[in-house]
Amino acid sequence: MFAGTVGWFVLGFAFFAVLYAAAGSMVSRQEDVNSTAMPLMLLIMAMFFTAFSAVGNPDGTVSNVLSWIPPFSAILMPLRIAAGVAGPGQVLATIAIMLAATVAASLVAAKIYQRSILRVGKTVTWKEALGR
Repeated sequence: MFAGTVGWFVLGFAFFAVLYAAAGSMVSRQEDVNSTAMPLMLLIMAMFFTAFSAVGNPDGTVSNVLSWIPPFSAILMPLRIAAGVAGPGQVLATIAIMLAATVAASLVAAKIYQRSILRVGKTVTWKEALGR
């Protein structure tokens, strides 16, 4: 159980490290970091509130559905594994999905970095960084 929890922690950390690196490349002043990172913080808070609500019913519909969606799987799957409601197939599939999402986030973060890092003076919005 401990090794599985550490493994999911590493997957979740890698996912958010990539996203925070992209957010960090979008700002040129330290004062702008909080506003750029706020969407990521809201996502993390949603993950934790979902996990707290799933403790009472780890086999519920919300817990089951969100455990397939990265990054929610990083916090819900250890809970579901400990409760004994996640089968080996689900665990392996969600690991593969989380790895694919981390790779996709890395590619998007690389594009954001390319579009943002050379701009000096103003904060790059998420819309500008994503090229829309």
